[in-house]
Amino acid sequence: MGLFAQADFICLHAPLTDATRGMVNRQRLSLVKPTAVLVNLARGGLFESLDVVHEALQADKLSGVGMDTFPDEPPDVSHPIFSHPRVLCTPHVMGLSVGATKKIFTMMSEGMVMVLKGLKPG
Repeated sequence: MGLFAQADFICLHAPLTDATRGMVNRQRLSLVKPTAVLVNLARGGLFESLDVVHEALQADKLSGVGMDTFPDEPPDVSHPIFSHPRVLCTPHVMGLSVGATKKIFTMMSEGMVMVLKGLKPG
C-alpha cells in the first residue's frame, strides 16, 4: 500500500522535473482515502491537471484540496475547481512576505561572509 492510499494529508513540496511532472494523476488519486486532504505548495505541474483533482473531489475521493500554485499561471479561475466548497487557494507568493524576504537576505549575507572567510556556506 503506497503513500496515497495511507496518508491523511498529502502535502507536495517536490521540484518540477520529468520524474515528478503529473505525479498526482487519476491512478494515484483513485487510491486515496475519502478523508484525505491534498495540498500543493510546490509546483502546479505536479498535478496531471486540475480536471483530475476536481474529479476526485466530485467523487468524494478527497475531503479537501489546498493549492498555492497551479498548472497554468495565472490560473483560469473559470475552472470549476475554483468554486468548489472544499478547495482553498492562495497566490504563490510566500517568498514575497516581509519575513521571508528578510530571511532570504540574511541567509545570502551570511553565506557571502562564509565564502569570504574561505568556508563553505551552510
